[in-house]
Amino acid sequence: MSQSTMQSQPVPSQAVVLTRRSPNQSQHCSICRQIFRQKLEKHVQSGACERYFCRVDNHEHQRVDQTFETLAAAKLWIVQEQLDKTLVIVSSSGETIAYRCRFYSKPSSKADPMRNDPEKGSLKKKTASFPVPDLGCRAVIRVDRVRVCQCSPEAVSQGTICQNSDSLIRLRGCLSHSHPTENQFLRMSKVCQDYLVSLLKLGMDKRSILRVYFQSGLAQEQDLKCITTQDLRNLERKFIKKKTTSQNSTKVEDEVDLNASNICGQARNDAKKEFQRRAQAQIDELRAHLFDSSVAYQSRISLLEKLEVLNSETRLEKSVFAQDKRHVERDREECRGRLLTLNQDEPILTKKIKMS
Repeated sequence: MSQSTMQSQPVPSQAVVLTRRSPNQSQHCSICRQIFRQKLEKHVQSGACERYFCRVDNHEHQRVDQTFETLAAAKLWIVQEQLDKTLVIVSSSGETIAYRCRFYSKPSSKADPMRNDPEKGSLKKKTASFPVPDLGCRAVIRVDRVRVCQCSPEAVSQGTICQNSDSLIRLRGCLSHSHPTENQFLRMSKVCQDYLVSLLKLGMDKRSILRVYFQSGLAQEQDLKCITTQDLRNLERKFIKKKTTSQNSTKVEDEVDLNASNICGQARNDAKKEFQRRAQAQIDELRAHLFDSSVAYQSRISLLEKLEVLNSETRLEKSVFAQDKRHVERDREECRGRLLTLNQDEPILTKKIKMS
């Protein structure tokens, strides 16, 4: 569902009679049908109905005012009307989009003196090969979701109290450009792009496509973009996969691909065998190294075992020698004791012998 009004003349100023309302009631503007809670009087006195559509007074206005159920429907309307030839999106947030003429450049902020210092050089900005001229055009379209009055004309004429409103996507703006449109700077519309892509998919050559395009209804419009073979090549590169039309070249390419695949397969097999051979050689080398290491380890273990046996035997011999030494010392002490006893008993024995 969409409702639209397109006007080429200024909106007639109507006297809006404000109606006293209760705090929970909404009011509508009888000119733009916008819903207000408190600021209807300020809206009417400031002439915001005019300024919302266009803020330029030196051209003949071509206002557009449409309502849609969804944002996708509003975008589709812009594409169908081919407004994307001159309008570009400058801001987008949620269900709010602002379109502006591409021949308008936003004034740059205050220049940084350090960027243009002759001693330090200047910062060069990257520019396109064919820059779009800045003509200061203020053509703009705003799309946002607002509450729009749905009252009947009779109810609107009776007062400003709104009895029926709905939340809709509203598209408003002015399509009048403050400059003559130059065809070489126009963009290719989505409708034109889809038409040319469909011809390319049919397999037509580029000259035939240009001939058909310039004879079609799209080319009869006044603001026509100059389509060239370069544009067709760009579309072909972007949307269509290249296909060989010649059967002979296709066969040759198939044979070349087959030979190349065979050569590549043989090369892969040879490389695989060489890799396996080198891997097996490395495995054998590792095994030999491990075997040598194990032999050396076993020999080292046997040597350590022999050393352990010798150490144990040495300890045993030392213990036996120490024990024998202790026995010898004990025998010596016993002999010494006996000699002392004999020395003590010798005078007594001598006396006994003499007395006998």
